Parts: sequence; structure tokens; C-alpha cells
Amino acid sequence: MLLGILLILALLFKRSNLVVFFSIALAAGGFFWFSDNQNQSVLESGELEALAILNDGITIDGDAFRAQVIYRGERLQLSYKIANEKEQQQLKQLKYGDQLQINGVLEAPEKNRNKDQFNYQAFLYHKKVHWLWKANSLKSTQVSNKSLLHTLKNFRKSQLEKIDATLDNKIAPYVASLIYGDRSYVDATVYDNYQRLGVVHLLAISGLHVNLIVSGFLLLLRRLGFQIEKTAITIMCLLPLYCLMTGGNAPVVRAAVMTICLMLGNLLPIRITSLQALCCSFMLVFLFSPYCVFEIGFQLSYAVSFAIILSGRKIMRRTSSNLLNSLYVSLISTISGIAVMSYHFYEFSIVGVFLNIIYVPLFTFILLPLSFLLLFCLNVIPLLLVVPTAIMKIAVTVSETFAVLLQSIPFTTWVTGRPSSVFVILLVILTFFFFYQWEKTGKICRYLIPIAICLFISSVNWTGKVSLIDVGQGDSILIQLP
Repeated sequence: MLLGILLILALLFKRSNLVVFFSIALAAGGFFWFSDNQNQSVLESGELEALAILNDGITIDGDAFRAQVIYRGERLQLSYKIANEKEQQQLKQLKYGDQLQINGVLEAPEKNRNKDQFNYQAFLYHKKVHWLWKANSLKSTQVSNKSLLHTLKNFRKSQLEKIDATLDNKIAPYVASLIYGDRSYVDATVYDNYQRLGVVHLLAISGLHVNLIVSGFLLLLRRLGFQIEKTAITIMCLLPLYCLMTGGNAPVVRAAVMTICLMLGNLLPIRITSLQALCCSFMLVFLFSPYCVFEIGFQLSYAVSFAIILSGRKIMRRTSSNLLNSLYVSLISTISGIAVMSYHFYEFSIVGVFLNIIYVPLFTFILLPLSFLLLFCLNVIPLLLVVPTAIMKIAVTVSETFAVLLQSIPFTTWVTGRPSSVFVILLVILTFFFFYQWEKTGKICRYLIPIAICLFISSVNWTGKVSLIDVGQGDSILIQLP
């Protein structure tokens, strides 16, 4: 499928650029193949008692404790059943970089049982985790081996715990999500409502959030008397730390690297365009983590950014209306992400194009600044929490009520199912064709029809299906007529 998409992209280039394009694609393929061959484990299944270092993902859910640990240079996914409340409180005191004495069993992650089900084995493999370490006993040795990364993770963990313990239950999930990129506190029903309306991406830290934060720092540092060069250098140094603080999500890394590239272009006697900055960020992220290409956030972030940079300027030159420009950006984002959304989520929001015009300003200019204000008050002046808390509760209530109201309206979401590889490639071709014709003619509706037909045909059951589904306690048989 990926080769087919690369071929389509290659055909869009001029003939003189084909050699360069295929050379880069070949080099990238060779690098990925080499990296994938290095992703192997030297451990074997069976009982294992050893010391390991807490590295990431500490989660305590009732009597279940989960975390990622490092043993002999390998990452292992640890799980442990907590015996009592006292032990739970002790485990909550653990920090990243702490050393644990673990006695348990190494097991390989189970393979996917059903087609198109979430593949946990592949998910762990892309994180370079090959084994599940199911612990029978767990004990902290009170020895810490904290690196700078562990220190940042511990600060993030302490801040998230403070937000959850101190702030109102209704607004704490939004503050944790918008500032630190942790959506685990968001209620499942609220998350599903936002997802079905096509605005759930606003709960994640996006490029727009990063740009607003950078703009705020620029204004603050300039007000404090910093020179432009020193201000830019300071921000370029802080952005990598911010990426680590927010969990290193693909949209944040993309926006941060693009911002650094554009600032370097202003400081150095060279001109760097937005497209060149996007390509630089893609290459740097890929070289650092080749498996990022499998992440949904990575695919959506670069697909949408690529479409906005290439088509946005040409399309939005035709109008001076800010409202229409916002609608165009929302439509470009939706169309460019249809193939990714359909393949991974089996559906996409029809009304998301229009709702983004409402929800983007709400999250970006109201909820995000209020979240930073609440965090500042929480850490510096707790007595001032009352007013911003009240304002944010009103904004959150309005947002969630509106989402529930819209969710009750039928046909807001198009369930597409997972398209086959052929239809995904066809969707990519039709997406390029749509943007080409939109730039050329300025017309939209007629060129959306082929995309809609493709999605409809890909979801039609032409021959009938008999599916055997493993539900964990036996098999279920689903018979679907043509």
C-alpha cells in the first residue's frame, strides 16, 4: 500500500525530480529495514527475577499496576496485581528512574485474534517492547538512577497528580490534556462525543497550540527587554524540553521542529519555507524513530500540514473573509485526513468541517489560556484559583452540552468500515485530484462526489461474508448477506 502511494506521489513530480525522489525513498526504505532488523530481543520466555529501572507509563487502576521498565537495555511491559491498599499507596510513591526488584514471568504478547482488531503485539513492537513481564512480587530497592529525561517525566507526573487532586473534576481532565498532552483523565463518554463529532484532536496538543505558546513566550520575552536573537535562541532551547514534557506526541514534535527550522532561517542568512521546515521535521523525526510512520497522530499531522501548506495559500487567496478562510482550512484538514481516519477509525465526522469553526476558537483562545492560568495559580498563588475555575467550568459545560446535543442528531458521522489497500490508494489519488481541481477551478462539490462514491463502494458487502470472531470465551459467528 505504501509503495503504491509513493508511486502516485512520484508521478506528480516532474521527470527531472524522479531520480532524487526515488533515491530518497530507497535510502529511507534501507534505513527502516536496517532499524527494523536491529529491533530484536536477547531474552527468552520463562521465570525471571531481576532488578529493573522504571522508565515510562506508570499506571495504577484499582488493583492493577502497569509500567514500562528497562532490564539489560531492553524495554519490558510490566504488570502486577496489587495485594492491598497499603501496597497501592506505596506504589503511588514510585518515580521514574527508581530501581525495582521484580520476580515474575516473561511472556510474549498475544497475536491478533480477529482481523482489524487493535494489534497489541504490533503496538508494543513499534515501541521496541518484546515481552510482557507479569510480576508475582514487586519491591522498590530505594535506589534511583535518574537521568534528565526521568527528571522531566517525574515533574510531569507530579504536576498531573497535583492537577487531578486539586482542581475540579470537571476541568482537571482538560488542563491535563491541553498542557501536558495526557488524555487518560478525560471521561470516556465525553471523549467519544468529541471523537464522533470530529473535534477530538483539540484535546491533544497540536501545532496551533504550540504556535500560540511560542507567540506568548515571544511577547513575554520581548516585554522583558530580550533582543530578538536571544529570544529566538531561548525559545529554540525550550521547545525540545516542552516536547518531552508533553509526552513527545507527533503533532507537538512536528510543530516544534518546524518552529525551530523557521527561526533558524530568520537568524541565519538562508531562507527556509514552511514546506522545507515540514520536510526537515519529517526527516528528523523519521531518523530518530522510524516506527513513527505507523502512528495515527504522525500520519494525520503530516497529511493535514502538507495539504494546508501546499493548497491553503492558493485557495485562501480568493477570499478576504476570515470566516470563509476558517471554513476552508477546516475542509482542507478533513479531506486530507479522510483516508487515515477511515482506515484507522472506520468512520469520520461529516459535521466536523463546520464544528471546527466553533470549537477551535473555544479551545484555543478560551480553554487553553485558562488552563495555563489555572496551572500558574495552582503552583504559585492557589488563592486565585476560584475565578478562573468558575469561568472554565462554564466554558467546559457549554462545550460538553453542545457536543451531547449535536451527538443526538442523526447522520453526523459516516461509518465507512476499514477500506482495503486498493481503496486507500484510490482515496489518496482522489484527494490529490480534489485539491488540484479546487486550486484550478475553485469548485468544491463536484469533486467531492468521487471521494464519496469511493467510500461508499469500499463499504458495500458485494458477496456476503461469514466471520468467525474470537470473543475470549468462545467463538461467535457473524453471517452477513450481500
